[in-house]
Amino acid sequence: MQLERIKPNEITFIAALGACADAGELETGRALHAEIINRGLDRDQRIQVSLLDTALVQMFTKCGSLPSAEAVFRQIPPLQRDVASYDAMVSAYSQAGESQAAIRTFELMLLEGGAAADEIVFVSVLSVCSHAGMLSRGLELFRSMQEDFGLRPSVDHFVCVVDLLGRSGQLQLAQELVDVMPFEPGPVPWTILLDSSNKVCDGSERQASVAAERTLQLEPEVSASYVLSSSSSMRKFSSS
Repeated sequence: MQLERIKPNEITFIAALGACADAGELETGRALHAEIINRGLDRDQRIQVSLLDTALVQMFTKCGSLPSAEAVFRQIPPLQRDVASYDAMVSAYSQAGESQAAIRTFELMLLEGGAAADEIVFVSVLSVCSHAGMLSRGLELFRSMQEDFGLRPSVDHFVCVVDLLGRSGQLQLAQELVDVMPFEPGPVPWTILLDSSNKVCDGSERQASVAAERTLQLEPEVSASYVLSSSSSMRKFSSS
């Protein structure tokens, strides 16, 4: 495009930034960022600047530069931030293990009121709670999806909560949640429950047995299912 003197637009840069993110090309991504600024696309009111900003946040995140992702996000005027830009920043903090910062960013979105929480950002924030062991906060957010935001939890949200309960040792509650899902759960939550049961020393034999049976029923061709099931059986044999 440059050789043929074709002027790139915001869609061109978004696609190029995505390519840099996938390839981990941080320096090329920085060069594209500089070109965006030089062309004034970062302040052009005729385009959706938030789309470019979100692409930049995602690129810097995937390329391992959290400070650069933060800098881009902070430069977005609060009223121009959409749910995608908040979700990108929540995901950035989550990948960096900055769980508290991820939760604060989600709460900032609710406080500023410029963007309404959607199903995607709830998957991100529930995943953060799961990996950080924030049991109470995660359950509170899961309940608030319907009660406060009118959002219907999908299987992805249920999977996040099953993982949260499993990591917190609440195996009985995790199994009960899988049992009451309003749709066919599939193998993922059962695999998560089985894996969590294998990591808990006491009182998890029943959950492990049920999860192993369901996992093998749903994924008989996947070798990992047999490995997890075997681990469960060996632990049960060793404890008897």
